[in-house]
Amino acid sequence: MAIGDIGALIQQRDLMIENFGSAIVQVAGDVYAFVYSRGVLGNRVATVTITSAGAIAAVAIADWQYAALASAWWGGFLKIAPGVYASVYADAVNKGTLITFQINDDGTIPAVIFDTLTFEPGAAATILRGDNFLHVGGNIYALAYQIAVGANTMTRIATIDIDAAGNIGAALIATLDLLENTNHAMDLVHISGNIYAVADAGAGAVTSKVRTLTIDAAGNIGAAAISTLVLDNASIGSKPKLFQVSGTVWAVAYTAPVPGLQGRVKTFTIDAAGNIGAVIISFDFDANVIGTCGMAFGVGTTNFTIFYEAPDPTHPGRVAWWGVTLNITTAGVVTGITSQVKIRDAPGGENVVLWSGIRRAAGIFIESYQAEVTQDGWLGSVPVQEVVLPAVTTGQPTAAGIGYSNLNGALANDGGEACDCGFDYGTTPAMTTRVNMGSFNTGGVWSLTIAVARFNRYYYRAFATNLAGTAYGDVITFKPYDPVAGPLSRAGV
Repeated sequence: MAIGDIGALIQQRDLMIENFGSAIVQVAGDVYAFVYSRGVLGNRVATVTITSAGAIAAVAIADWQYAALASAWWGGFLKIAPGVYASVYADAVNKGTLITFQINDDGTIPAVIFDTLTFEPGAAATILRGDNFLHVGGNIYALAYQIAVGANTMTRIATIDIDAAGNIGAALIATLDLLENTNHAMDLVHISGNIYAVADAGAGAVTSKVRTLTIDAAGNIGAAAISTLVLDNASIGSKPKLFQVSGTVWAVAYTAPVPGLQGRVKTFTIDAAGNIGAVIISFDFDANVIGTCGMAFGVGTTNFTIFYEAPDPTHPGRVAWWGVTLNITTAGVVTGITSQVKIRDAPGGENVVLWSGIRRAAGIFIESYQAEVTQDGWLGSVPVQEVVLPAVTTGQPTAAGIGYSNLNGALANDGGEACDCGFDYGTTPAMTTRVNMGSFNTGGVWSLTIAVARFNRYYYRAFATNLAGTAYGDVITFKPYDPVAGPLSRAGV
């Protein structure tokens, strides 16, 4: 498959009965945990094995109710430390609640609760849905959720302290209200330094927006949004997904409200101070999208995949799980579609409702979704071809005249995209000098002539870097060619 190609569904499992949403994290190795809500039947956490090839076990390792009589809205889920996990959710009367509990690395759940906090206890403040929960740094975590105050709903950003033992601070550290009527659909991400961005769907006549704010290392939040970008002059009614394209270039995927329900991506810049630039491009990738974007992620330097809900043309009236890969340049220009496929319709003729996802391994992605009528929750695995580590070879040195030697390298496989290639070398195993030789694809070769002193020992290796990381060839050691005695030593000496 080419970079960005979306393959057929590997496997799906019905693991959540009467599920109103789920979020998934990796516990250790092949063990994953997911929280889900059964509404008035409570919130639960379950564990399951998922292999690096995308095989999902048919039966959960454990399944435990950690909260009774929760609302129908689940919240975020994070691994705090080995064995310590946290979930944020709305309780039975829609009060914002945070809980920490134990999950062992083997997936067993000993039913141990470390701490709980009702962080929105006031009668005038109601948590309707908490979709975002992320680590700021140290013991500081941030939440984004919708809150009702009187007749209005708004987006609230809050910070809280959770230590590695699962102890929760006595109260929220700080809050920031974005004072407009908003939908529960939002996405909070870290940009750089103390800068964060939140995209929300708006509500009613209130426009959908991306806004930036500051959160410092102590959890203090700036007094107001730094910058605002209006996405559309209407609410969008579905969850947007923010993702980084390159450097200061960002994108948001969402369902546009006009002229119809369309899958849309807009790109823009966010600088180090949090200022949002004008829209670079607006690109519609599907003319008939129903709702939520489940995941949006990069699979190459200029390839980005989005999972979303859209009608199933082979089953009229049904909504399916779709995937699309877009080509987006590092400057933020969308140049076209690489791949666009229906991944799965809901079992039993039901509609699919996407919730959240996670990257399992190179090229394997896991999405949680719901069958709309039975409310059962599913996990599905799908392959998306992404850039992988390159393969590089360090060639033997060759003579380049008295006092000089050639270092040689070759790119056996570029991993799916052009690689920045070169050498690390020096007179010690640390090889402290790095020289970039340019961009190469599979089959490319490069050579560097260096000045050498006779009888000194030299060390070098070739390297190649792409989006997946940096690969190295073998380290070769040599002493320079002596025109009288011939080569004194070669690789491995």
